[in-house]
Amino acid sequence: IWYLTLINIKGVHLAGRFQLMLTILKVLPLLLIASIGVFFIDVSNLLQFNISTESNLSAFSGGAMLTLWAFLGLESASIPADNVLNPKRDIPLATIFGTLLTAIVYILATISIMGVVPMTELQQSTAPFALLAEKIMGPVGMYIIGLCAIISCVGALNGWILLQGHIPYAAAKDKMFPSAFGKLSKNGVPVFGTVISTILINILLFLNYNKSLVEQFTLIISLATLSALIAYIYTSASEFTIYLKHPDKVNREHVRKTLAVSSLAFIYSFWALFGAGPQTVFYGTLLMFSSVPLFGWMQWKKSRKIFNEKY
Repeated sequence: IWYLTLINIKGVHLAGRFQLMLTILKVLPLLLIASIGVFFIDVSNLLQFNISTESNLSAFSGGAMLTLWAFLGLESASIPADNVLNPKRDIPLATIFGTLLTAIVYILATISIMGVVPMTELQQSTAPFALLAEKIMGPVGMYIIGLCAIISCVGALNGWILLQGHIPYAAAKDKMFPSAFGKLSKNGVPVFGTVISTILINILLFLNYNKSLVEQFTLIISLATLSALIAYIYTSASEFTIYLKHPDKVNREHVRKTLAVSSLAFIYSFWALFGAGPQTVFYGTLLMFSSVPLFGWMQWKKSRKIFNEKY
């Protein structure tokens, strides 16, 4: 974590080149093994889609939460917009094609894994991609794909570390976060926010060190997905707010389509939130409310500044 933090502190462009290399190294092998796996599918394995003790509705709802994690960050291309040469063109393209590529990789891989590996065996696995490779290519394939999985994790971590400094930076620019988060280094990096976020990651990992790998993974991604879902719910609802408050800014030709998409997004986000389960919602709510004192402090500072300027 700290090594990738140092890379990101060096500058967005270095982190971006590093990310491109990692993306190529991880996507090609995963696509290859998933494509080969299609030819080894046993259809009977795909029919056992729910071997949990939960009902189909509960299993699907819980699965929606974890599945959304795979697509989490689809909005991330817009965050480092200041460092993009042509953001108006490149950010929509990166968002659309990035989401499509992710969908292809995950859907193809999921079908291959669930079709080749029996569900009872898959249920106990902590490394399903490596297990698929072992079934197809033997122990050598398992180690190769295991290495690709490590590269994939490093790539994901590098991307999130890039973003974790820019989110509080944007909030600081809007006077919603302390000014220290809004300062850039000579390399154009919000170092303070990046370092503070990395420290918080270390604390989170330390608090969960006594749990199993699967338990840690499930808890952390559930909390991360929950925080994104709250933003997604507000974002999908904002389309209606804009339509009602600012009808002059709405494209009348596409209003039905955009409102329909927003409605479906809201319903899906709410359903996924339901599938998070009571424990995740409980901890996620506590984390969300922990920001209230900071918000109150920032509002107090803002009002004091206005008062001093006025009197």
